[in-house]
Amino acid sequence: MPSASPPRRSPLPPQACNLARAFDLIGDRWTLLILRSALYGVRRFDDFAAELGAPRTVLADRLKALTAAGLLARRDYREPGRRARPEYWLTPKSAALRLPFVALTQWADEWLAGGEPPPVVLRSRATGEALRVALVDGQGREVAAADQKVALSTQATGTATIAAAGLRAEPLALGDFRRLAALLDAERLPSADLREQGVRLFAFRDGGAAIGYAGLEIYGADALLRSVVVDPARRNLGAGRAIVAATLIEARRLGATRAFLLTMTAKDFFERLGFAAIDRAQAPAAILATRQAAGLCPSSAPLMAKAIG
Repeated sequence: MPSASPPRRSPLPPQACNLARAFDLIGDRWTLLILRSALYGVRRFDDFAAELGAPRTVLADRLKALTAAGLLARRDYREPGRRARPEYWLTPKSAALRLPFVALTQWADEWLAGGEPPPVVLRSRATGEALRVALVDGQGREVAAADQKVALSTQATGTATIAAAGLRAEPLALGDFRRLAALLDAERLPSADLREQGVRLFAFRDGGAAIGYAGLEIYGADALLRSVVVDPARRNLGAGRAIVAATLIEARRLGATRAFLLTMTAKDFFERLGFAAIDRAQAPAAILATRQAAGLCPSSAPLMAKAIG
């Protein structure tokens, strides 16, 4: 009998892959259509509604989520004799989506148009020549698919090792609670409310040993991500990213579509994971009523949010 072929896997598991993170952030159909229209210059709610045909409640929810994620910036405008109303402008983060959207359009023109010519062509202002997306090297030379390879960075290799071990949110085992509290205290993070009702705490293991911990509080469709801490020996290997990704998977399983967090020292880290700082007035009352928000974290701690549903 012929021997079975060895299983093939992606070079990185989804929890450690930036492309998968992009899908988590913008993979919803209405979100993609809103971004498409915004890239064409649409800014006002009524214009989005008329162009897309989206239910107004859905449109409002997606615009709010895109604003919280830093993909749109809300600015008020006022027409003569009328009240102020919002416009939604591209940010550098969303304007950078122009290239992948053009690449996706190029793919659809080739494979989904049924042989018809493209309805829209992107051309150079200087020459009028049609433009296309291609992969090029540092000298600007196009590289064919057969000549391309995927190379993992040192940090990504560490992340893959951790994630490939099956990193999942697990209930705390004997001894985990004391270890979690000690790690939080060492980092000067709140630990006084760990035993309160409604606080779900998880351990994350690599080969049996806990590499870190995280917690959730679930309030309907809203989740508070909290108590994220990594064992010092496993830092700078992508463990924090993998733990946050696995915890948000658990939050979605529990019905949450938005995640919130407070941070005193890791704002840049969470921004890289798709969270965006918001004004506390924008947060749900249940999140603001948690002990973390109401007193354990200083009022100066940024409140951050991310759409996860």
